[in-house]
Amino acid sequence: MGKQILVVDDARQTGALIADSLAGLGELSVAASPAAALQDLAELKPAIVLLSTELHAGDCHELCRIMRRARPDTRILFINHHAGESSEQARLDAYLAGADDYLGAPFNLEELQRKVELLLRINEDAERLQRSLQEANEVALLAISNTSEMGGVIDFIKRAMHCMDAESLLKALLSTLSSRFNLKAAAQVRLEGEQKTLNTEGRSSPLEAELLAKHAEEGARIFQYGHRLVVNYPGLIIQVKDLPLDDESYVGRLRDHLAIMVEAADHRLHGIRIEALNRQQSEMIQQSLRHLRDVIGILEQNYKLQQSSTMQLFDSMRYNLDPLLTSLGLSDQQERSILQHIDSTALDAAALYEAGLMLDNHFDGILAELSSLVAREVPAQTPQSADETSDILLF
Repeated sequence: MGKQILVVDDARQTGALIADSLAGLGELSVAASPAAALQDLAELKPAIVLLSTELHAGDCHELCRIMRRARPDTRILFINHHAGESSEQARLDAYLAGADDYLGAPFNLEELQRKVELLLRINEDAERLQRSLQEANEVALLAISNTSEMGGVIDFIKRAMHCMDAESLLKALLSTLSSRFNLKAAAQVRLEGEQKTLNTEGRSSPLEAELLAKHAEEGARIFQYGHRLVVNYPGLIIQVKDLPLDDESYVGRLRDHLAIMVEAADHRLHGIRIEALNRQQSEMIQQSLRHLRDVIGILEQNYKLQQSSTMQLFDSMRYNLDPLLTSLGLSDQQERSILQHIDSTALDAAALYEAGLMLDNHFDGILAELSSLVAREVPAQTPQSADETSDILLF
Protein backbone atom coordinates (compact mmCIF):
# COMPACT_ATOMS: atom_id res chain seq x y z
CA MET A 1 0.00 0.00 0.00
CA GLY A 2 1.37 3.46 -1.04
CA LYS A 3 1.57 6.63 1.01
CA GLN A 4 -1.64 8.50 1.71
CA ILE A 5 -1.99 11.77 -0.27
CA LEU A 6 -4.75 14.26 0.57
CA VAL A 7 -5.89 16.83 -2.01
CA VAL A 8 -7.77 19.81 -0.56
CA ASP A 9 -9.66 21.66 -3.31
CA ASP A 10 -13.32 22.67 -3.49
CA ALA A 11 -13.22 22.88 -7.30
CA ARG A 12 -14.21 19.36 -8.20
CA GLN A 13 -12.74 19.48 -11.66
CA THR A 14 -9.39 20.79 -10.43
CA GLY A 15 -9.27 18.32 -7.55
CA ALA A 16 -10.13 15.40 -9.82
CA LEU A 17 -7.51 16.53 -12.35
CA ILE A 18 -4.81 16.72 -9.69
CA ALA A 19 -5.82 13.35 -8.26
CA ASP A 20 -5.67 11.72 -11.70
CA SER A 21 -2.24 13.16 -12.39
CA LEU A 22 -0.87 11.66 -9.18
CA ALA A 23 -2.32 8.20 -9.72
CA GLY A 24 0.26 5.54 -8.84
CA LEU A 25 2.19 7.70 -6.39
CA GLY A 26 -0.01 6.80 -3.44
CA GLU A 27 -3.53 6.44 -2.03
CA LEU A 28 -5.40 9.60 -3.15
CA SER A 29 -8.20 11.28 -1.20
CA VAL A 30 -9.94 14.56 -2.04
CA ALA A 31 -11.46 16.94 0.54
CA ALA A 32 -13.71 19.77 -0.73
CA SER A 33 -13.90 21.84 2.49
CA PRO A 34 -11.70 22.84 5.43
CA ALA A 35 -13.81 20.76 7.81
CA ALA A 36 -13.53 17.67 5.60
CA ALA A 37 -9.80 18.30 5.19
CA LEU A 38 -9.22 18.42 8.96
CA GLN A 39 -11.27 15.27 9.47
CA ASP A 40 -9.31 13.40 6.78
CA LEU A 41 -6.07 14.72 8.25
CA ALA A 42 -6.93 13.20 11.64
CA GLU A 43 -8.26 9.90 10.29
CA LEU A 44 -6.02 9.18 7.30
CA LYS A 45 -2.78 10.70 8.66
CA PRO A 46 -1.59 11.49 5.12
CA ALA A 47 2.07 11.74 4.22
CA ILE A 48 1.40 14.70 1.87
CA VAL A 49 -1.34 17.34 1.71
CA LEU A 50 -1.88 19.31 -1.52
CA LEU A 51 -3.55 22.52 -0.35
CA SER A 52 -5.14 24.56 -3.12
CA THR A 53 -5.96 28.30 -2.93
CA GLU A 54 -9.23 27.63 -4.77
CA LEU A 55 -10.78 27.58 -1.28
CA HIS A 56 -9.94 31.24 -0.58
CA ALA A 57 -6.58 32.87 0.05
CA GLY A 58 -7.15 33.80 3.70
CA ASP A 59 -8.93 30.58 4.62
CA CYS A 60 -6.25 28.52 2.87
CA HIS A 61 -3.38 30.05 4.84
CA GLU A 62 -5.22 29.61 8.15
CA LEU A 63 -6.04 26.02 7.24
CA CYS A 64 -2.35 25.43 6.49
CA ARG A 65 -1.38 26.71 9.94
CA ILE A 66 -3.97 24.49 11.64
CA MET A 67 -2.77 21.45 9.70
CA ARG A 68 0.86 22.15 10.54
CA ARG A 69 0.07 22.28 14.28
CA ALA A 70 -2.04 19.12 14.08
CA ARG A 71 0.39 17.05 11.99
CA PRO A 72 4.00 18.33 12.19
CA ASP A 73 5.31 15.34 10.18
CA THR A 74 2.93 15.75 7.24
CA ARG A 75 4.42 17.46 4.15
CA ILE A 76 2.26 20.30 2.82
CA LEU A 77 2.47 21.45 -0.83
CA PHE A 78 0.83 24.86 -1.21
CA ILE A 79 -0.71 25.25 -4.71
CA ASN A 80 -1.52 28.83 -5.76
CA HIS A 81 -4.01 29.07 -8.64
CA HIS A 82 -4.13 32.89 -8.64
CA ALA A 83 -1.78 33.98 -11.39
CA GLY A 84 -2.19 37.68 -10.63
CA GLU A 85 -0.55 37.51 -7.18
CA SER A 86 3.10 38.43 -6.61
CA SER A 87 4.95 35.12 -6.77
CA GLU A 88 7.60 36.12 -4.20
CA GLN A 89 5.08 37.39 -1.62
CA ALA A 90 2.74 34.45 -2.20
CA ARG A 91 5.62 32.02 -1.77
CA LEU A 92 6.72 33.75 1.47
CA ASP A 93 3.16 33.74 2.85
CA ALA A 94 2.85 30.03 2.13
CA TYR A 95 6.11 29.22 3.92
CA LEU A 96 5.13 31.41 6.89
CA ALA A 97 1.85 29.50 7.12
CA GLY A 98 3.79 26.22 7.46
CA ALA A 99 4.00 24.88 3.91
CA ASP A 100 6.96 22.69 2.92
CA ASP A 101 6.86 23.59 -0.78
CA TYR A 102 5.13 26.00 -3.10
CA LEU A 103 3.71 25.71 -6.59
CA GLY A 104 2.46 28.87 -8.28
CA ALA A 105 0.41 29.54 -11.39
CA PRO A 106 0.87 28.85 -14.12
CA PHE A 107 2.13 25.29 -13.56
CA ASN A 108 1.84 22.00 -15.38
CA LEU A 109 0.93 18.60 -14.00
CA GLU A 110 4.37 17.17 -14.68
CA GLU A 111 5.92 19.78 -12.37
CA LEU A 112 3.30 18.88 -9.76
CA GLN A 113 4.23 15.21 -10.04
CA ARG A 114 7.93 15.98 -9.60
CA LYS A 115 7.29 18.04 -6.48
CA VAL A 116 5.07 15.33 -4.98
CA GLU A 117 7.69 12.67 -5.74
CA LEU A 118 10.35 14.85 -4.10
CA LEU A 119 8.22 15.33 -0.99
CA LEU A 120 7.58 11.58 -0.83
CA ARG A 121 11.33 10.89 -0.98
CA ILE A 122 11.97 13.53 1.68
CA ASN A 123 9.30 11.94 3.84
CA GLU A 124 10.80 8.46 3.35
CA ASP A 125 14.29 9.73 4.13
CA ALA A 126 13.00 11.39 7.29
CA GLU A 127 11.26 8.18 8.38
CA ARG A 128 14.36 6.13 7.61
CA LEU A 129 16.50 8.58 9.56
CA GLN A 130 14.07 8.43 12.45
CA ARG A 131 14.20 4.64 12.45
CA SER A 132 18.00 4.70 12.32
CA LEU A 133 18.09 7.16 15.20
CA GLN A 134 15.73 4.99 17.21
CA GLU A 135 17.79 1.88 16.48
CA ALA A 136 20.98 3.73 17.42
CA ASN A 137 19.39 4.82 20.70
CA GLU A 138 18.29 1.26 21.40
CA VAL A 139 21.79 -0.07 20.65
CA ALA A 140 23.34 2.61 22.85
CA LEU A 141 20.96 1.84 25.71
CA LEU A 142 21.62 -1.87 25.27
CA ALA A 143 25.37 -1.27 25.34
CA ILE A 144 25.06 0.84 28.49
CA SER A 145 22.85 -1.77 30.15
CA ASN A 146 25.10 -4.63 29.12
CA THR A 147 28.18 -2.75 30.36
CA SER A 148 26.54 -2.24 33.73
CA GLU A 149 25.49 -5.88 33.88
CA MET A 150 28.96 -7.10 32.91
CA GLY A 151 30.32 -4.84 35.63
CA GLY A 152 28.25 -6.84 38.12
CA VAL A 153 29.59 -10.11 36.70
CA ILE A 154 33.20 -8.93 36.88
CA ASP A 155 32.69 -7.58 40.40
CA PHE A 156 31.40 -10.97 41.54
CA ILE A 157 34.33 -12.81 39.97
CA LYS A 158 36.76 -10.52 41.79
CA ARG A 159 34.97 -11.09 45.10
CA ALA A 160 34.77 -14.83 44.50
CA MET A 161 38.56 -15.06 44.24
CA HIS A 162 38.83 -13.84 47.86
CA CYS A 163 36.25 -16.28 49.26
CA MET A 164 37.92 -18.95 51.36
CA ASP A 165 34.92 -21.21 52.01
CA ALA A 166 31.61 -22.23 50.43
CA GLU A 167 29.52 -20.08 52.75
CA SER A 168 31.25 -16.82 51.87
CA LEU A 169 31.09 -17.75 48.16
CA LEU A 170 27.32 -18.32 48.36
CA LYS A 171 26.83 -15.00 50.12
CA ALA A 172 28.89 -13.15 47.51
CA LEU A 173 26.93 -14.73 44.64
CA LEU A 174 23.47 -14.11 46.06
CA SER A 175 24.38 -10.62 47.21
CA THR A 176 25.43 -9.76 43.63
CA LEU A 177 22.20 -11.16 42.19
CA SER A 178 20.15 -9.15 44.67
CA SER A 179 22.00 -5.82 44.56
CA ARG A 180 23.22 -5.69 40.93
CA PHE A 181 20.44 -7.57 39.12
CA ASN A 182 17.49 -7.13 41.52
CA LEU A 183 16.74 -10.87 41.44
CA LYS A 184 15.45 -13.32 44.02
CA ALA A 185 17.38 -16.57 43.96
CA ALA A 186 18.47 -19.64 45.90
CA ALA A 187 21.79 -21.45 45.57
CA GLN A 188 23.28 -24.71 46.78
CA VAL A 189 26.89 -25.93 46.88
CA ARG A 190 28.10 -29.50 47.14
CA LEU A 191 31.57 -29.77 48.64
CA GLU A 192 33.23 -32.91 50.04
CA GLY A 193 29.92 -34.76 50.29
CA GLU A 194 28.29 -31.87 52.18
CA GLN A 195 25.72 -29.47 50.76
CA LYS A 196 24.81 -25.96 51.87
CA THR A 197 21.77 -24.00 50.71
CA LEU A 198 21.23 -20.25 50.81
CA ASN A 199 18.80 -17.70 49.33
CA THR A 200 18.53 -13.94 48.87
CA GLU A 201 15.69 -13.67 51.38
CA GLY A 202 17.99 -14.44 54.28
CA ARG A 203 16.61 -17.89 54.97
CA SER A 204 16.40 -21.35 53.44
CA SER A 205 14.22 -24.36 54.07
CA PRO A 206 14.56 -28.14 53.85
CA LEU A 207 12.06 -28.12 50.97
CA GLU A 208 14.11 -25.62 49.01
CA ALA A 209 17.29 -27.60 49.66
CA GLU A 210 15.60 -30.80 48.52
CA LEU A 211 14.27 -29.14 45.35
CA LEU A 212 17.70 -27.80 44.40
CA ALA A 213 19.31 -31.17 45.09
CA LYS A 214 16.74 -32.82 42.81
CA HIS A 215 17.43 -30.34 40.00
CA ALA A 216 21.16 -30.95 40.43
CA GLU A 217 20.66 -34.71 40.02
CA GLU A 218 18.75 -34.18 36.76
CA GLY A 219 21.99 -32.95 35.21
CA ALA A 220 20.64 -30.30 32.80
CA ARG A 221 23.03 -27.35 32.59
CA ILE A 222 20.52 -24.51 32.03
CA PHE A 223 16.75 -24.81 31.91
CA GLN A 224 13.80 -22.51 32.46
CA TYR A 225 10.22 -23.07 33.47
CA GLY A 226 7.87 -20.12 33.85
CA HIS A 227 9.45 -17.35 35.87
CA ARG A 228 12.20 -19.66 37.15
CA LEU A 229 15.65 -20.23 35.69
CA VAL A 230 18.05 -22.95 36.87
CA VAL A 231 21.78 -22.95 36.16
CA ASN A 232 23.46 -26.18 37.23
CA TYR A 233 27.19 -26.94 37.49
CA PRO A 234 28.90 -29.92 39.17
CA GLY A 235 29.63 -28.11 42.44
CA LEU A 236 26.95 -25.43 42.49
CA ILE A 237 23.35 -24.91 41.38
CA ILE A 238 21.33 -21.69 41.38
CA GLN A 239 17.65 -21.02 40.83
CA VAL A 240 16.29 -17.57 39.94
CA LYS A 241 12.70 -17.23 41.07
CA ASP A 242 11.42 -14.04 39.39
CA LEU A 243 12.57 -13.70 35.78
CA PRO A 244 11.20 -10.53 34.11
CA LEU A 245 9.54 -12.35 31.20
CA ASP A 246 8.22 -9.08 29.74
CA ASP A 247 11.78 -8.25 28.61
CA GLU A 248 13.04 -11.12 26.45
CA SER A 249 16.35 -9.49 25.56
CA TYR A 250 17.14 -8.89 29.25
CA VAL A 251 16.25 -12.50 30.09
CA GLY A 252 18.58 -13.67 27.33
CA ARG A 253 21.42 -11.59 28.72
CA LEU A 254 20.66 -12.83 32.23
CA ARG A 255 21.06 -16.42 31.09
CA ASP A 256 24.52 -15.61 29.76
CA HIS A 257 25.55 -13.59 32.82
CA LEU A 258 24.33 -16.24 35.27
CA ALA A 259 26.08 -19.01 33.35
CA ILE A 260 29.37 -17.08 33.58
CA MET A 261 28.92 -16.33 37.29
CA VAL A 262 27.94 -19.87 38.27
CA GLU A 263 30.78 -21.36 36.23
CA ALA A 264 33.23 -18.96 37.93
CA ALA A 265 31.79 -19.93 41.34
CA ASP A 266 32.12 -23.62 40.46
CA HIS A 267 35.79 -23.11 39.55
CA ARG A 268 36.32 -21.21 42.82
CA LEU A 269 34.77 -24.13 44.74
CA HIS A 270 37.30 -26.42 43.08
CA GLY A 271 40.04 -24.01 44.15
CA ILE A 272 38.72 -23.97 47.72
CA ARG A 273 38.82 -27.78 47.75
CA ILE A 274 42.41 -27.84 46.43
CA GLU A 275 43.50 -25.17 48.91
CA ALA A 276 41.99 -27.15 51.80
CA LEU A 277 43.86 -30.27 50.67
CA ASN A 278 47.07 -28.26 50.32
CA ARG A 279 46.68 -26.86 53.83
CA GLN A 280 46.10 -30.34 55.19
CA GLN A 281 49.14 -31.75 53.37
CA SER A 282 51.23 -28.78 54.47
CA GLU A 283 50.32 -29.39 58.10
CA MET A 284 51.23 -33.09 57.75
CA ILE A 285 54.57 -32.21 56.13
CA GLN A 286 55.37 -29.71 58.87
CA GLN A 287 54.55 -32.28 61.55
CA SER A 288 56.79 -34.82 59.80
CA LEU A 289 59.61 -32.28 59.57
CA ARG A 290 59.34 -31.46 63.24
CA HIS A 291 59.35 -35.17 64.13
CA LEU A 292 62.34 -35.84 61.86
CA ARG A 293 64.23 -32.94 63.40
CA ASP A 294 63.64 -34.37 66.87
CA VAL A 295 64.75 -37.87 65.79
CA ILE A 296 67.96 -36.55 64.20
CA GLY A 297 68.68 -34.55 67.35
CA ILE A 298 68.35 -37.70 69.45
CA LEU A 299 70.60 -39.66 67.06
CA GLU A 300 73.22 -36.94 67.22
CA GLN A 301 73.19 -36.95 71.03
CA ASN A 302 73.45 -40.75 71.15
CA TYR A 303 76.32 -40.77 68.68
CA LYS A 304 78.30 -38.19 70.64
CA LEU A 305 77.68 -40.14 73.82
CA GLN A 306 78.87 -43.38 72.22
CA GLN A 307 82.05 -41.76 70.89
CA SER A 308 82.87 -40.29 74.27
CA SER A 309 82.22 -43.63 76.02
CA THR A 310 84.46 -45.49 73.58
CA MET A 311 87.42 -43.19 74.23
CA GLN A 312 86.92 -43.49 77.97
CA LEU A 313 86.93 -47.29 77.65
CA PHE A 314 90.29 -47.26 75.83
CA ASP A 315 91.83 -44.92 78.43
CA SER A 316 90.52 -47.08 81.27
CA MET A 317 91.76 -50.29 79.61
CA ARG A 318 95.30 -48.89 79.17
CA TYR A 319 95.37 -47.62 82.74
CA ASN A 320 94.26 -51.00 84.14
CA LEU A 321 96.52 -53.00 81.82
CA ASP A 322 99.85 -51.60 83.12
CA PRO A 323 99.87 -53.42 86.52
CA LEU A 324 98.41 -56.54 84.89
CA LEU A 325 101.27 -56.76 82.42
CA THR A 326 103.84 -56.47 85.25
CA SER A 327 102.29 -59.41 87.13
CA LEU A 328 102.37 -61.64 84.05
CA GLY A 329 106.17 -61.78 83.95
CA LEU A 330 106.38 -60.68 80.32
CA SER A 331 109.53 -59.39 78.82
CA ASP A 332 109.92 -55.73 78.12
CA GLN A 333 109.58 -56.36 74.40
CA GLN A 334 106.30 -58.20 74.88
CA GLU A 335 104.89 -55.48 77.12
CA ARG A 336 105.86 -52.82 74.59
CA SER A 337 104.20 -54.79 71.76
CA ILE A 338 100.94 -55.12 73.65
CA LEU A 339 100.92 -51.45 74.67
CA GLN A 340 101.76 -50.35 71.13
CA HIS A 341 98.90 -52.44 69.81
CA ILE A 342 96.54 -50.84 72.33
CA ASP A 343 97.82 -47.36 71.46
CA SER A 344 97.38 -48.05 67.76
CA THR A 345 93.80 -49.21 68.33
CA ALA A 346 93.14 -46.11 70.42
CA LEU A 347 94.47 -43.94 67.62
CA ASP A 348 92.17 -45.71 65.16
CA ALA A 349 89.26 -45.10 67.53
CA ALA A 350 90.30 -41.42 67.76
CA ALA A 351 90.33 -41.24 63.98
CA LEU A 352 86.82 -42.67 63.93
CA TYR A 353 85.86 -40.06 66.50
CA GLU A 354 87.26 -37.29 64.29
CA ALA A 355 85.22 -38.67 61.39
CA GLY A 356 82.24 -38.63 63.73
CA LEU A 357 82.83 -34.94 64.32
CA MET A 358 82.49 -34.43 60.55
CA LEU A 359 79.24 -36.36 60.72
CA ASP A 360 78.19 -34.05 63.54
CA ASN A 361 78.63 -31.13 61.19
CA HIS A 362 76.37 -32.85 58.67
CA PHE A 363 73.81 -33.47 61.38
CA ASP A 364 74.03 -29.81 62.38
CA GLY A 365 73.43 -28.75 58.77
CA ILE A 366 70.43 -31.06 58.45
CA LEU A 367 68.98 -29.78 61.73
CA ALA A 368 69.51 -26.16 60.66
CA GLU A 369 67.73 -26.81 57.35
CA LEU A 370 64.83 -28.60 59.03
CA SER A 371 64.57 -25.81 61.60
CA SER A 372 64.47 -23.28 58.75
CA LEU A 373 61.69 -25.22 56.98
CA VAL A 374 59.66 -25.41 60.16
CA ALA A 375 60.24 -21.70 60.84
CA ARG A 376 59.08 -20.83 57.31
CA GLU A 377 55.85 -22.74 57.76
CA VAL A 378 52.95 -20.50 56.66
CA PRO A 379 50.08 -20.81 59.10
CA ALA A 380 46.94 -22.23 57.53
CA GLN A 381 44.80 -19.36 56.35
CA THR A 382 41.66 -18.95 58.37
CA PRO A 383 38.63 -18.78 56.06
CA GLN A 384 37.19 -15.30 56.02
CA SER A 385 33.66 -14.47 55.01
CA ALA A 386 32.97 -11.87 52.36
CA ASP A 387 31.65 -8.48 53.42
CA GLU A 388 28.06 -9.64 53.47
CA THR A 389 25.36 -9.56 56.06
CA SER A 390 25.70 -12.36 58.58
CA ASP A 391 21.97 -12.79 59.10
CA ILE A 392 21.65 -15.20 56.15
CA LEU A 393 21.04 -18.69 57.45
CA LEU A 394 22.42 -21.83 55.90
CA PHE A 395 20.47 -25.05 55.86
